[in-house]
Parts: sequence; structure tokens; C-alpha cells
Amino acid sequence: AHTHGNTMYQGGASCELLRAAGKDPARTYGARLKGSVRRAYDAETRGYVWCVEGGAATRLALGDAASATSMKGGLGLHFPFVVLQVKLPVGRSPFALELSMVDLSGRRRRLLLSSSFGSVSSSTLHAQIPLSTDLLDQCRGKWATLTLDCVKLASLAWGGDCFRAVDGLSIAPQCKLRCIVALRDPSSRHKGLTLPRSVPTIAVQVPGAISMDTVLPTASPLDIVGTGLGRPNVAFGSRAAPLKPVTTGRSPVPRRSPASVPP
Repeated sequence: AHTHGNTMYQGGASCELLRAAGKDPARTYGARLKGSVRRAYDAETRGYVWCVEGGAATRLALGDAASATSMKGGLGLHFPFVVLQVKLPVGRSPFALELSMVDLSGRRRRLLLSSSFGSVSSSTLHAQIPLSTDLLDQCRGKWATLTLDCVKLASLAWGGDCFRAVDGLSIAPQCKLRCIVALRDPSSRHKGLTLPRSVPTIAVQVPGAISMDTVLPTASPLDIVGTGLGRPNVAFGSRAAPLKPVTTGRSPVPRRSPASVPP
């Protein structure tokens, strides 16, 4: 296993991107903290964790997403799997995370996964995917090892084989975060993911539990939460309704009856 810092060796089976242990882990791992992000001792796991709380402006971010095309300052992470060990509070609190990906042509694309979305929306450089209620319920009240398959997520968002690297990622409220690890093979284990035997835990695969039945064009990148433009998402935290299965043809638009048309 190799740790992310100013430089990152990617020849091994895994790479540790973030932990809460140590004297100054935010500086060690190059993490940027915005809003209500704090480090606290967690008695259950017998170690320090990140508490990501507060409103939609709160972020714990890794990598550099300032440039639309350059990988300079970013993670340049050529591992196809990113694993987060998180614990969501019981209830219906919101949760979101954003991946900044670099495609095969060198363009940076943003992918946002959030509990506030009810359908998939995609444009050339931006995509938003709903995190289903069933998926999040598995992560509430217990520690969950959330494995993101970046190749599949990129293919579902934009189609085809377009993934090259992960250049950055950010975590939004509400959750506790123990560590982030990149893996070359999802079946391999990283020692940073090991929890005490007494701690209840669950493994969750993404996009396996994401509701992805409807794809809509994105009206504007300004509607994407997490771009740093400060525009609030009024649907943040809302429960996504179940979507109908995909059909091969377009459904006709229903017409109003004459009696339903206002005079």
C-alpha cells in the first residue's frame, strides 16, 4: 500500500488517499476542509474520524478541480476503484460525493452522486446520479465500506469506455468518514479498512444499488451541487421516488382533453 502525498506511487495494489489519524492529516494528505468538517475521536472504532456536518457548502475535498482540462495539481489516480469507509446518521439526512474524472482525451469531467436526485442527468462534462434510498439505508447507523467502480460510473454517465483517471473527489454532509483508499482490484484488502471485530459493518457496491433508469440532459453546469459556484440545490436531501424500467422506444406525450384546458 502506498500513501498519497505530494507524489504518489501507483505501482502497487492500493493507495491510501486519506485518514484521520496523525498529527495533521489534512496537510499530510493534501485535503481541503470547508465548512463544518472536524476531526474527532470515535470510541466505537477506537480511532479518529472525520465528521462532515453542516449545510450544502460543507466539503472535504482531495485533488485540484480548479482547471477544466489540466491534471496539474490533481490526483491523477489510475486506480479504477475508490473505497470510502463511511457511517451515515440514522434518518433522512442528505449525503453526496463528487468525483472529478479525466477521460481518455484529457478532459476533466465531473460526476456528482447525491441523495437529492431523482434521475440521471448528463451533459458532455457534467453528470449527476441519484443515490437510492435503499443504498443509503444500508449505511445508516453502521460503518459501510463503499466501493465506487469508476469505470462503470463513467460509462453509465457518458457511455462507452471513457475513464482514464480520478483527479479529485469531495465528500458532502452528512457522514463520518474513517478513510479513503484506491484499489486496483476490489477483492484486495487494505489494512486501513480493517475495523475492530465488535464493530457492525457492511460492504456496498456502487453503481450496483443506484437507480439509473432515466437519463435526462443537463440544463446547465450551474445546477450541479459541488462546483463551488454557491448555488443551492432546493432538492438536497429529498427522497427519490422509484423510477420505471427503461423502454426501447419513446413514450408519446400525453395530450390534455378539451375539458382540462383552461379557457
